[in-house]
Amino acid sequence: MLLDYQDKLSNNRPQRLVSLVPSLTETLLYCGLENNVLGRTRYCIHPAGKVDKIISTGGTKDPDLDKIKYIQPDLILATMEENRKEDIELLAKIFPVFVGDISDKESLIQYLKSLNELLHNECMATLVNQLTEFKLPCLTAPKSALYLIWQKPIMTIGNDTFIHFTLESTGFKSVSHQYQRYPQLSVDEIRLLCPEYILLSSEPYRFKEKHLDFYRVLFPESQVILVDGEMFSWYGSRLLQTPAYFENLFKKMRLPYLYPL
Repeated sequence: MLLDYQDKLSNNRPQRLVSLVPSLTETLLYCGLENNVLGRTRYCIHPAGKVDKIISTGGTKDPDLDKIKYIQPDLILATMEENRKEDIELLAKIFPVFVGDISDKESLIQYLKSLNELLHNECMATLVNQLTEFKLPCLTAPKSALYLIWQKPIMTIGNDTFIHFTLESTGFKSVSHQYQRYPQLSVDEIRLLCPEYILLSSEPYRFKEKHLDFYRVLFPESQVILVDGEMFSWYGSRLLQTPAYFENLFKKMRLPYLYPL
C-alpha cells in the first residue's frame, strides 16, 4: 500500500529512498540500488560495507524525523511488522510511504512486485521470479517447536508472523500457532505446550550458549538449540541464502529432510 502517493510521488521513478526495514534495505542493495538508498535504520546491518555509507535515520520503532527530512526522500519503505502505525502515519503526511504487510512468501512477492512497478529495477524483477519458484528444505517428519525471541519476559511468535511461515515451510510445527504477534509465555505454559524442540533465536534478543543450560534444566524433555534469527525472519534477497542454512541445520540436528515437489 502506498500512502497518499497521488499528491507526493512524482511521475518519475523514485530516486531518493529511505528504508525503515532491515531486510528490505538488504534487498535494495542486492538489487544494485546503493546510490538510491540514502537512509536506513541502525538495525540495517547487511550487506556489510555498503550500509555503513548510508545515513542512519534511527530505529525501526523510533525513526529520526529530522534526519529523514534532511534526506528529502521521494519514497519511504515500511512494513506493518517492523514499524509503528503512528510513525508511518506521521511520515505519510510529508513523504510518500510504501507500506507492506508481509507475513509469508505470497505477501512478500506481492509487495516486491508492487514496489518494482515504481522502481523498474531489472534485478528486482528477476528476484521476484526467483522467489515465485522458491522452496525450502522440509523435514520428512514434522517436529513440534517453540521459537523464542526474548528472554525476560519469555516471548515467542504467533501465527501471523514471517517466522511462523518459515517454521511451517521447513516442517516445524509451531506450538504457539494459536497466538498472534509476539505473546509472552510462562514456564508452566511452555511445559503444557510440550515442544520437541526449543529454538533460541539470535535476534531480537541474542540468546547465547549460556541460555542452553537454562532451558535444558527447565524443559528436560525438549531439545534446545541456538538458531540464526535472520534466516527465520529476514525476507527478500535473504531468502536466497536460507535453503543452504536449513540443510546444514537439519544435518546438525540429524533430521532427514526433502525439498517439496
